[in-house]
Amino acid sequence: MIGIQLVLSRETDTLLKMVDVLQIDSFQFFLDGNSLSLQRQKGYELRSVLTTSKKTFGVKKIFVHAPYNIYIGSKTRSKRISLWKKIKEKLKFCEDLNLDGLIVHAYIPIKTDINEIIDEANDLLFDFVTKVPLLLENVSVKDKIGSNMEKFEQFIKNMKTIIPVGVCLDTAHLFEAGYHFETKPIAQELSKKYPVVFKETILIHLNDSKTSCGSFIDQHEELGKGAIGLGALGAIVSLFSNETTFITEPPIDNLDNYISNVDILRGLVKANIKTKAESID
Repeated sequence: MIGIQLVLSRETDTLLKMVDVLQIDSFQFFLDGNSLSLQRQKGYELRSVLTTSKKTFGVKKIFVHAPYNIYIGSKTRSKRISLWKKIKEKLKFCEDLNLDGLIVHAYIPIKTDINEIIDEANDLLFDFVTKVPLLLENVSVKDKIGSNMEKFEQFIKNMKTIIPVGVCLDTAHLFEAGYHFETKPIAQELSKKYPVVFKETILIHLNDSKTSCGSFIDQHEELGKGAIGLGALGAIVSLFSNETTFITEPPIDNLDNYISNVDILRGLVKANIKTKAESID
């Protein structure tokens, strides 16, 4: 399945036209502070967009990206507790709208005791029942658990004991954090080294990067125009089956740009995707 990030601040008719023109079967939208976005999030218009996208245009999966001020991790316990409460609220929002996942960045400082974070999450979420998975997204920021795959694996395993959890794997962030996947053999070795991350991946943000490998600078680029390139992006795609959702987040927000990036994404997935039997064991 392929898709793109859509901006809720557009008019409803424009949003639905984009879904139709792009012929996508998934998308994500960002919970931002734009007044029209917030209005839509609380009102019937958002439900209308979601329902029409699925019933009329054949969209199968819709994800929500938490705003950047809602993330996992902080140096202070009080801040972490506040963030977990907000994440719980957003999960309820997703549950109410029958959405397929809430994407949250794992910005936990690398020196943080993971067990402490897990205990705090358990205190707030142990009695919370939801079918909506919390999708933990890797990050490109230095000295964060989300940019260290070994630590990230440990965190994922521990979180799975509390609530439904999956991974949103961002290729730009992975590259910017210093991980190589230039060819299919290299990508396969990476998946074997960090099996939990790759096995638990539900959604892939297939993005190119404006910065170099190991830069720890998050700057997305249009597919095929950045430092990663189509060959390496195809190598990542080849690790997964057609049950995985691939969404791209192009930095230029207009329909023509969306069309070109979705066309490239569709080609990458078609050329490299594996059957379920061939994907990661």
